[in-house]
Amino acid sequence: MNPDKLAKIRKAFDTLKSNELLTSADLSTIGKQGERGERGAGFRWRGKALSTSTYQPMDVVHFKHSAYVCTKETSNLPPLDGWEALVVGSVGPQGLEGKAGPQGVKGESIVGATGPQGKQGPTGVQGRQGVAGVRWVGNYAAGREYEIGDLVMFGGTVFLAFERTSSDPSTLNGWAAFSARGERGPSGFRGEAGTISNTSGPIVTTNTTQSTASTTGALIVAGGAGIGGDSFINGMIIGTRGVATCTAVGVSALLSNTQTSCTAVGLGALQTNTGTSCTAMGVFAGYLNTGASCTAVGVSALQSNAGANCTAVGVSALSGTNTQASCTAMGVNALATNSGTNCTAMGVTAAYQNSGASCTAAGAGAAYSNTGASCTAFGTTAAYQNTGANVTAVGVNALRANIAAGNTAIGVSALYPATLLQPSGINNTAGGLQSLDANTSGTLNSAWGADSLGAVTTGASNVGIGSTAGSNLTIGSNNTIVGAAATVSAVGDDNSIVIGKSAVGIGSNTTVIGVTATTATKIFGVQSTGQVAPTVASATTIAPTTQIVFVSGTTAIVTITAPTGISSTGGQITIIPTGIFTTTTAGNIALASTAVVSRALIMTYDATTTKWYPSY
Repeated sequence: MNPDKLAKIRKAFDTLKSNELLTSADLSTIGKQGERGERGAGFRWRGKALSTSTYQPMDVVHFKHSAYVCTKETSNLPPLDGWEALVVGSVGPQGLEGKAGPQGVKGESIVGATGPQGKQGPTGVQGRQGVAGVRWVGNYAAGREYEIGDLVMFGGTVFLAFERTSSDPSTLNGWAAFSARGERGPSGFRGEAGTISNTSGPIVTTNTTQSTASTTGALIVAGGAGIGGDSFINGMIIGTRGVATCTAVGVSALLSNTQTSCTAVGLGALQTNTGTSCTAMGVFAGYLNTGASCTAVGVSALQSNAGANCTAVGVSALSGTNTQASCTAMGVNALATNSGTNCTAMGVTAAYQNSGASCTAAGAGAAYSNTGASCTAFGTTAAYQNTGANVTAVGVNALRANIAAGNTAIGVSALYPATLLQPSGINNTAGGLQSLDANTSGTLNSAWGADSLGAVTTGASNVGIGSTAGSNLTIGSNNTIVGAAATVSAVGDDNSIVIGKSAVGIGSNTTVIGVTATTATKIFGVQSTGQVAPTVASATTIAPTTQIVFVSGTTAIVTITAPTGISSTGGQITIIPTGIFTTTTAGNIALASTAVVSRALIMTYDATTTKWYPSY
């Protein structure tokens, strides 16, 4: 840029800045206003100089408290090549004052005569259009349209409009900070504190201004307020109700309270309370409470409570004339109308109307209307309406409607009958979905697995392990069924042992290990028959019942009745002769033979041919 042009621009800018400082004397030297020239290209305000931007001639930026004008296209930051300083932001310190020079000699004043008026000269050539300046327009006015170059005051800071805008300067939408707000001056001296005193009556204000903040309302206190008594706001008390160790917040909170160390928050909380060291939060929480050291959180929690050391969390938890101590309830109506001591309930209506002591209930309706002592119930409606003592129920509907003591049920509907009959059998254990769920009076049964022993009604001392194990057993007792889908042969079998998946028993007093698909059985150690071999006299038909049998006499044997188990699947027995008898083929013996005393005769039975095959 031409240095002369730059100097003129600077001069014009300085003149604009000092316009507000012109005096009437200055105005007397200003000549007639010339004709308005054409609008020049003007500056382009670009705000803060950025190293990521490219600038063109006549772009104006601010950088480190100074303003710079671009003289040629450049990406440099001021004051490098391509920039000229327009306004220097900082001012150096004032120099020292020089010494005054000597007084000069006063010369003579000679005034000549005034000469004649000269002729007016010709009009000069119109000068070049001046650089567009900035315009001070005063404080910012919302909604006004501002032009490029307008300067406004907003929040103590001067903003320059670099494009046409009506936006709030704080948004910097079309605005750039031109002059930052100055630092806040020092605070003035604090005046003496005033006082309000009224010894003859209350201080009353008729102002009805609503309060929406600490700075609005009919009465505003900038500092803290010392209040020597209870305060009422819209009918709500904030104070102690006259007991120094108590705190009351809420309409009727701690009203008619007679005890110390109590805290009540909420409408009617701990109203008419007579228990010491109590805490209540919620509408009517702890209302009419008489128990000491109690905590209530929730609408009507611990309402009308008389038990000490109780904790209730939830709407109406432990409400309804609870009379027992050391109870804990969490959930709507949990332990409501409770009369059992040392109880814990968690869940909606858990242990509702409970009267059994030392009970624990977790789950909606768990131990609902329970009357049995020392009960544990986990799960929705677990031990619901239970009356048996010392029971444990885990799972939805487990032990529901139980009336027998000592039962344990784990699983959905475990030990819960599908009929209206209530189970009276005691000391049963059920683990699994609907296990033992048909039991009515059977005792000492153990079922582990979904629907295991699921049909037992009166049978006792049965063990079923595995999903649907013993599913067909109803009235039989002393059976052991191990394996998924393993069953006895009949609903009334007794003392039957069945082991193996899908294994099927062969009757009372029998044992089955494995199924038809079993190809081998490995048993370690010497095999004992577990029985003393009896003596049977030889006859046309004999019916041995043991693995080993002694046979005496000399009568020919025609038929041997196959023992239970062997008759359907085959097997062997050992005959030890003590007399010389013979066998014939007229019955179910395949080979005629003559017994030899003391020589074991092995008889093998085949269930297909229904014949016995002797070893000699």
